[in-house]
Amino acid sequence: MAIILSEALETPLHDIQTMNLPYVCYGNGIERLKRILYMARRFLSKHSPAEIKQACADILCLYRRFFEEYTKKLASQLDQSVENTATDLLFDEYLDKEGYVEDSLECLKLSYLSEVDVLSAILQEHQGAVFNKMPGVESNFSNTEFFCVAALYQVSIAITKLYEAQALSQKQSIVQEVCLPHTLESVYDAVLEAQVAIDYACQLSVKDSPELSGFVQAYIKDMHRSLMQKAHHVRYGDKYRLRKAKAIELYEQGTFQSRLNAALHLIDPIQAYSRELGIPELDLGNAQDTIYKWLSAHDKQQTH
Repeated sequence: MAIILSEALETPLHDIQTMNLPYVCYGNGIERLKRILYMARRFLSKHSPAEIKQACADILCLYRRFFEEYTKKLASQLDQSVENTATDLLFDEYLDKEGYVEDSLECLKLSYLSEVDVLSAILQEHQGAVFNKMPGVESNFSNTEFFCVAALYQVSIAITKLYEAQALSQKQSIVQEVCLPHTLESVYDAVLEAQVAIDYACQLSVKDSPELSGFVQAYIKDMHRSLMQKAHHVRYGDKYRLRKAKAIELYEQGTFQSRLNAALHLIDPIQAYSRELGIPELDLGNAQDTIYKWLSAHDKQQTH
């Protein structure tokens, strides 16, 4: 299992909605991807990136053991069949044991196409199973959290394939015609698996934690707030820059005891300039701190 991308682990929650991902897919695939990432990350917020990566490795361990146990069980069943057969030599002659096991294993893998399917199969096979109690698992995550980690892994695959698709779409050659459709198909597959994983997490969260089901609404609220802020800055962005520039201009023209003293004396003229520009005034409780940060950043820039 590949390592979960740092982009999927370290992007601040409030920036997930505005992640700059290549829009090479049709439909709502990209937005669905961001929503799944938001939900999984928010539910796993108490865990560090290192812990999440370890949980991802544990999922691989569970995935590998699932097929290893099936292989051993199948081989054991074949051995018992041979012991119970009167014509052992005839049985051995017409049965390719290794080939039969390999073919059966291949069929099983077609039935369980991803780590998400295997986690679900383990829960169905072992009623009341707890992943963190199983051999080889080091993470103390709940079952819900393991499915969230699986969702993050699939999100990482999708993001990786999106960038591959973007690179291919910029090439004018037969490679684009042949490879791009397959790459996009991988994107859709990963998004689908991520959705299945987060759906399992939502179902399990009724027992583990009722919070996850409410994260979609939280995501919608955060998305709305983000879009409103973006529209606000598009409309007033130049005016905000003018206000900041005005504060620095007044600072350089005046004589103040200190930078903090300057920030205090500039509050009134900056508030008046805000009204002149037609933008909201600085919050009174934070106005001095805001102006001080502007002046401090300006002074540091001047010294470099």
